[in-house]
Amino acid sequence: MFSHSKQLLALSGVCLSAFFAPGAHASLVPWVGTANYLAASGAAGDEDSVGPFSSYDFASGGVVLIKPDTIVTPGVFTVGDTYHGYYQSYVTRHMLGASTVASPNLNTTGSGAGYELTIAADFTQQVVGVDAFGNPTFAVNPGGGASIYFDTTSDYNFAADSGFANGSAILTGNIIGGGGAYLNSFGVGVSSIDLTVAALGFDPTVFEPDTISGSEGVFTLRLNPNGVTAQVSAVLGHQATSGDLKLEADGNLDLLAVPLPASLLLLGSALAGLGMTARRGNSQGLTPLLA
Repeated sequence: MFSHSKQLLALSGVCLSAFFAPGAHASLVPWVGTANYLAASGAAGDEDSVGPFSSYDFASGGVVLIKPDTIVTPGVFTVGDTYHGYYQSYVTRHMLGASTVASPNLNTTGSGAGYELTIAADFTQQVVGVDAFGNPTFAVNPGGGASIYFDTTSDYNFAADSGFANGSAILTGNIIGGGGAYLNSFGVGVSSIDLTVAALGFDPTVFEPDTISGSEGVFTLRLNPNGVTAQVSAVLGHQATSGDLKLEADGNLDLLAVPLPASLLLLGSALAGLGMTARRGNSQGLTPLLA
């Protein structure tokens, strides 16, 4: 079989997708609200109050470093092999559905005025299957986490491996699972990680309403030796060594809200039914049940 590097280098457009995808949050509903960064810890007064929005869009030039953890044979995918991944990037815009929501003071350059929002995450994944062509499928193990940071100093720097996990964490979560696969014949892959936001996992002074309960999304990764990864020697303090993969990442993070309890949904349905009865009764000259 080809080594990991040869498998990937043989493809002109290798893609993976990773991080925070649907699965565990089927019962949750989209969160739509505002983020008042003027109220964030350390705010300088030149931030924005953004919204309504429902998701964060990250830079196409983010970076993931994937390191072998416990493997049977170097250069060969084997069921049971585990890998650790480290990801860092920055927010380029706020989204409401497919529309961009204005955030004029959000800085996406890594220097200059305004504020920046960055993301840092780590995760583990395990090979659970390998097909006849050496294409692996993965399961993402529970563990690791992700945080979005607010920083009044725009200072992210991929080459220096700095500025991504500083400032104040305004949204923090634990990774609870996911899965995916390399599809080498098409030069693409799909994987995902589910993220839940733990108690006190977001800054309620920033987000309104304070009903965020989780998040989900899909990130696309690709090998690009001439891109931003050419500058990178470490990610989140972890040095890239022989046998590791450095991949560019693009993606988004959709926020989820706490759903109404079933009892309240039933109550709402009942009240709606009473309202309809009242309207019908009133149209027949009867006393309405509800005003």
